[in-house]
Amino acid sequence: AAPAAPAAAEAEGEPAEFTEVDKERLALEAHLAKRRAAEEARRKKEQETRNRWWTSWETLEKRVQKKRWMVLTASADHTCKLWDLESRDDKMRFTLTGYH
Repeated sequence: AAPAAPAAAEAEGEPAEFTEVDKERLALEAHLAKRRAAEEARRKKEQETRNRWWTSWETLEKRVQKKRWMVLTASADHTCKLWDLESRDDKMRFTLTGYH
C-alpha cells in the first residue's frame, strides 16, 4: 500500500515526511509507469505506420500457387514493390528496399 500523503499524515499525528525508501519506491514506480507508457506509444505508432496490406512469404507462396496475378515492380532507387492485381483494387502487398 502506498504511504499516506504528508498532509494526511500530519492530520493523523504521524510524521509529515516520507522515508527515503518510500521516496525511492515512488520515484521508481513513476519511472516504470513512464517507460510502460512510452513503450505502448511506440508500439502503437509502429502498428499505425506498418502497411496494412503487408503479406508474409507464406501467403505470397499461396497466392502464387493459386496462380493469382502478382506483379513485381522495380525502380532506379533500388525499391521493389509487390502488387496483388486480383484484389478489388490494386493493393501493394510489400516493399523491398536496398540490395537483396
